[in-house]
Amino acid sequence: MTNKFFIFLTTFLFSISLNAQDKNYEEWYLKTNDKQDIFVKELGTGKDTIIVVHGGFGANHDYMTDIAIGLENKYHFIFYDQRGSLLSWVPDSLITFQKYVEDLYYLTKALKLNKVKLLCHSMGTLIGFEFQKQYSDVIEKLVLVCSIFINSV
Repeated sequence: MTNKFFIFLTTFLFSISLNAQDKNYEEWYLKTNDKQDIFVKELGTGKDTIIVVHGGFGANHDYMTDIAIGLENKYHFIFYDQRGSLLSWVPDSLITFQKYVEDLYYLTKALKLNKVKLLCHSMGTLIGFEFQKQYSDVIEKLVLVCSIFINSV
């Protein structure tokens, strides 16, 4: 068994185990302006919606789902895999930082949110910073966890 296959298998099985723990969720794909499919997972029934922007360009959202445990009745969490991530495969030629920001904007529009609450982690904080810069009128709250500052990259 090659290392790549082992890593893929481990990631796949870990993803299945996390999804099996979620009792009330919906999954769908967002069609972007350049006709790419972005995986979206909605979890929780609360009135307030929080979009979670995961870190690690190329990683997926699964490691962030535990933040919803015990808060499902208070919040409506939106998790998504950024383009180029596990469930949002796109050709390398269509992966740019600006596309990450645009995808988040299209997600807010698809959810019909006039104001958004963002919870961004690690490399996802860079997307949050840039989203705030380009769409400041859309931001209600921006929470940055393990921030990466633009000047440090």
